[in-house]
Amino acid sequence: MECNTIQIALLIFTLPLVAFVIQIFFNKKLPRQGDFISLGAIGGSFILSLSLLLNLFERFDPTWRGIAQWPWIGLVNFKVGLLVDNVTVLMLIVVTTVSFLVHLYSVGYMKGDPRYGRFFAYLSLFSFAMIGLVITDHLFVLYIFWELVGVSSYLLIGFWFEKNSAAAASKKAFLTTRVGDIGFFIGILIVYHLIGSLSYDSLFSTVGSGGISQGVLTWIGLCFFMGAVGKSAQFPLHIWLPDAMEGPTPISALIHAATMVAAGVYLVVRLFPVLTTDTLLVIAYTGGVTALFAASMAMVHTDIKKILAYSTVSQLGLMMLALGVGSYTAGFFHLVTHAAFKAGLFLVSGSVIHGLHGEQNIFNMGGLRTKMPLTFITCLITACAISGVPLFSGFVSKDLVLSGTLAFSLEHPGHFLLGVFGFGASALTAFYMFRLLFVTFFGQPVNAAVHEKAHESPWTMAVPLVMLSFLSFGFLYQGSFLGFNEVKLFGAKQNWFETLIQKPVLSPSLKTIPIEEGGEDIPILEQLDNSTKKYFQNEIATPLGPRYLPEAEGGDDNRNDGSSVIQSEAQQNLLHHQAHKITQIVSVFFALFGVFLAWLFYVRKALSAAFFAQKFGIIYLAAKSLYWIDEIYNLLMIRPLVKLCDFMFGAIDNVIIDQKIVDGSARWVSRASFHQGHFDNVVIDKVVDQTGKTTYELGLGLTKIQSGQVQKYLMVGLGVLIILSLWLVFS
Repeated sequence: MECNTIQIALLIFTLPLVAFVIQIFFNKKLPRQGDFISLGAIGGSFILSLSLLLNLFERFDPTWRGIAQWPWIGLVNFKVGLLVDNVTVLMLIVVTTVSFLVHLYSVGYMKGDPRYGRFFAYLSLFSFAMIGLVITDHLFVLYIFWELVGVSSYLLIGFWFEKNSAAAASKKAFLTTRVGDIGFFIGILIVYHLIGSLSYDSLFSTVGSGGISQGVLTWIGLCFFMGAVGKSAQFPLHIWLPDAMEGPTPISALIHAATMVAAGVYLVVRLFPVLTTDTLLVIAYTGGVTALFAASMAMVHTDIKKILAYSTVSQLGLMMLALGVGSYTAGFFHLVTHAAFKAGLFLVSGSVIHGLHGEQNIFNMGGLRTKMPLTFITCLITACAISGVPLFSGFVSKDLVLSGTLAFSLEHPGHFLLGVFGFGASALTAFYMFRLLFVTFFGQPVNAAVHEKAHESPWTMAVPLVMLSFLSFGFLYQGSFLGFNEVKLFGAKQNWFETLIQKPVLSPSLKTIPIEEGGEDIPILEQLDNSTKKYFQNEIATPLGPRYLPEAEGGDDNRNDGSSVIQSEAQQNLLHHQAHKITQIVSVFFALFGVFLAWLFYVRKALSAAFFAQKFGIIYLAAKSLYWIDEIYNLLMIRPLVKLCDFMFGAIDNVIIDQKIVDGSARWVSRASFHQGHFDNVVIDKVVDQTGKTTYELGLGLTKIQSGQVQKYLMVGLGVLIILSLWLVFS
């Protein structure tokens, strides 16, 4: 079974790569520019991912994992491989489902684009990179695909590069995310320096055995989180996401709703066992500030895609907030549900823009529910889901997020602001989403000519809307829908997601087994019956690398040694139970009140938005101006950097290096060459010429003693002989 799972995962990974290679080289030679190649490849990956999901339900084992490793380019001690566990399978479902539906949607939306085939090639490249990021078991390979996701998003955001705004947005996204990636890379280097390996298992084993000190581990976690801040658009690196709406709308759904921006959250989920309590606290506050901060900006904007962009930033902040307070399952659960309803909302916006021939200002729309009924219904369903209205998926996941946050705030009153951030962002979400819906689809048309031309989208765009709306219903995430009764794990009733995805805690012992929130008892190993005890001893506590222990959601209890920092188990259980009940009441009230308030403002018009905008002028202006974050960056970082670059070019490179060093060296070399040439001409050449002349004259003189007559040679030789004889005799 494990071998088969690895083979399926490899095939899921390979199909989009093959499609990319075919599309990028041969799309113009294929019918329909080869869109069926990319669509078929991601469709195959989607079907194979569904098969893994069915296997997951068949096993229904929260501790199951399959892994395969191979040497990296012949290096025996440097192995990379694939990791397939429950988190991997659910992330594959998220990536392939949304990607497949976006591919299908793009067939209608991008029809007639001159670079239609290239667009699908880029989609396949992005899908390949995201799948590789999800299934790897190695930090080095993770970083490779992490950067490949950034490159492919750059290509997709700037796909309409002839627009200056799109070209600028793609560069902004690429450079901003690189800032976080630097921190991520530093964290990877520290890990390799400390343990000599980058595989998850090696890292988790070292951390579980205490091989890395808490202080160093905190810095490693913060470096990793920097990468997540960039990719998941957390404050203060959130500035790239709204600008990225300049790309085609299907890209907004694919990259900025469900996949690329979820990569940062996935990174925190995957590396959760190595995050210390200090790191988690930083994550919680970053997520909380981001959630409330972005929600306030979504309330006042008028561009339909940018409203959804700020909404995405806010929801990603909620996920980080949940993970930071220890609600591991809740954070990942909200990632999964958010992928469906936010992708649906972005495709709804694309349907509206397509139907209105490019109009994006919601206050230039109005009355579209009769012209685009299917789009309206899907918008209503997905808006209810993101707002946390009961019976929809967002209600289920937000309930876990907010109850975990409230429990943490109750346990640690000094951090009560985290609860304010979570509930505040949730309350604003319902208002701004139904503001978008009411203004767009209700009331009278603002522009009669534009309204008259409005039309419903073709079936290739409508089918993804319907499917994503269906995935936004809450009953899909209940155990009974999938043929399972609600799972009862150690006295706590849970849905299938909560059972299969449980917080990993590296623990060498099994003294206590805290359960998920909402239960009644927290058993100790000695209190369990023999069969249950044997299961935990064999399946969880076996010392074969890092093993994961189900830990209680919510609360500052991730110490990597299995210990609990909560006053007592009974208090923890009671606190979570109370927080869960309070959250259900308060979150429903906030959701319904937000909907009602939006109805009063924009349908009944009993309240005036203009009046409140004037009443709270400074707050409204700050939110409308995006709190001047871009201006602050421009003032404090970009302008000084540009001035530094100008100085380096003008004063250093141009004057000192070019004029003084390079040009000066050229002048000195030229002068030295002139004098060297003069010396060569005057001295060297005359010496050489005189030597040649002297040699010639000497040779010419010697030729005179050669007459060619033998008798003269004999007489000369005889004379020399006589002289030598006389010298010998008289000497």
